[in-house]
Amino acid sequence: MHWGGRETPPPGGARTCLRDPNGPLARCTSPYKNGRVQLFISSTYRDLKPEREAVQEALRKGDSLLWGMEFFVSEPRRPLDVCLQELERCDAVILLVGARAGSLVPDASGLTYTHAEIRHALELGRPLFAFLQRRDGAFPNDHRNSDPLHDKLEEFRTFISSQPNVTSTRFE
Repeated sequence: MHWGGRETPPPGGARTCLRDPNGPLARCTSPYKNGRVQLFISSTYRDLKPEREAVQEALRKGDSLLWGMEFFVSEPRRPLDVCLQELERCDAVILLVGARAGSLVPDASGLTYTHAEIRHALELGRPLFAFLQRRDGAFPNDHRNSDPLHDKLEEFRTFISSQPNVTSTRFE
């Protein structure tokens, strides 16, 4: 990843993010990306692959830089460390929540990778735009009631819905 010829952003960063007074969208600029907004796409993968592709296609039509799990390469660091570092380089996060909770992070107090990413994004103060899937007017959960991931998905949806700085909507 290059930032205007640099491997990493400068210490302390030079990112400027302002809330648009006329709406929920954030205007973010960084001189290390030629003023382009870099967006991190967070979600489970297999169950939301078509939705992730649709989001990427729509955003590519704009002037945004995209980052998500599809762009990660194999390396010796822990997967969570890699994704959190890449998230730190982004200006805002787009979250897709479907019917699956995702994989639990080893040694992360029962968080899924997606939940860990979103907690980190909120700690960093990144604008977060959440899209929650609905089926037949309800939030789907493809995990059996006895599966611990069933409750993890419900907890995650509740967490997202309780965050005052998250802009969210639903999709079918």
